[in-house]
Amino acid sequence: MSRKINSETEAVNVEDLYWGCDNVKPRDIDWSNLTYDSWEVIQPYSVEDFEKYGDPYEYSEEAEEKLGYGSFEDMEQSNQPMMNYLYPIGEGDELDSEDAKAIDSLNVCLVYFTESEEYALALTGGGMDLTWDIVEGYVRLGYLPPVHFARLPKYAGHKMNPRRRVIVSALLRSIGGNISHLEGKAKALKGLLDKEDGEQI
Repeated sequence: MSRKINSETEAVNVEDLYWGCDNVKPRDIDWSNLTYDSWEVIQPYSVEDFEKYGDPYEYSEEAEEKLGYGSFEDMEQSNQPMMNYLYPIGEGDELDSEDAKAIDSLNVCLVYFTESEEYALALTGGGMDLTWDIVEGYVRLGYLPPVHFARLPKYAGHKMNPRRRVIVSALLRSIGGNISHLEGKAKALKGLLDKEDGEQI
């Protein structure tokens, strides 16, 4: 079964989400200290996509209507990391513009590190706790979200709906898997305590 990406969170089947990101944690990073060729933002659309509506570097009302951005430059400026954190994505998968499209409406972008060949999410906004967007980014990309984000912030006017229900359900599945794993480890450790002094462990 291949990883399923979906730009509509409410249509995601939590049972289809991949493991591999459930235990990752945010990492500090100073984007200004990185060389320009050591990383790139994977954009949802290419220059060629914008050329269908005229000069890709000039504002086009039709491009904004069809693609959500008035020009290629507008898209690039909108999809840049703003905060000095990255949120790793599990190893083994190659992500591309289709993945970037899936998270395009969220306050996150998709980053690729050329030397390590790693992918990560990065925030494109700030000023408030964007945990919901981070978790939703993982879900839309087809991954169970990290248990690190299990404490979702509450906002005034934030009400339960099908979209948020999927996000919460995905976190619960991540937590459940980790609980089972830890219970197995705890059982093995308790087995050691059942040994008599001097008995082989």
